[in-house]
Amino acid sequence: METWKTLSRETVFEAAPYVRVEKETVEIAPGRIVPDFYQVRLGVFALVVPVLDDRRILTIRQYKHGVGRVTRTFPAGFQDRGEAPEAAAARELREETGYRAGRLIPLGRFVDHGNQIGATGHYFLGFDCARIAAPDSGDLEEMTEEVVTPDRLNNELWSGQIDLAHHAMAWSLARAWMADHDSAAIPCG
Repeated sequence: METWKTLSRETVFEAAPYVRVEKETVEIAPGRIVPDFYQVRLGVFALVVPVLDDRRILTIRQYKHGVGRVTRTFPAGFQDRGEAPEAAAARELREETGYRAGRLIPLGRFVDHGNQIGATGHYFLGFDCARIAAPDSGDLEEMTEEVVTPDRLNNELWSGQIDLAHHAMAWSLARAWMADHDSAAIPCG
């Protein structure tokens, strides 16, 4: 298979740093041109699943307007320009919860839409998490911390209570990593 070739690109809408919509002219095969292929570029973010010393998981409960309700999330937010993904994950954990991870394990970088891009996320698992300050996210969102067991998160994942794709994926990646590396300490089944 050949990769597509972008012949031209024009920004048709931008609300920085949140979203940029671009219209591309793309050659998908020799002589086959799509004159209006749209890309939706959302901000690059970092997300961390924090594990406490007692092996429970630190989560956040907050209202998310996309689903229109309070839901369970993990610390996450946009990566600042020039900031490394791991630094963004550590900063978001500190800002939203007041915790610091003793070590951050990278779980991968993923794009959420195969053709239109959407958001690009860097996922991390944080171990040896300890509170170092009071939370101070500076966000518009109100949030509360809730420490839960891995079994509870598993149940919420399978019952649809973790309804944001990035956060469901984060827990799934964290479970998979822990099953491969730390299965005796954390129930992942």
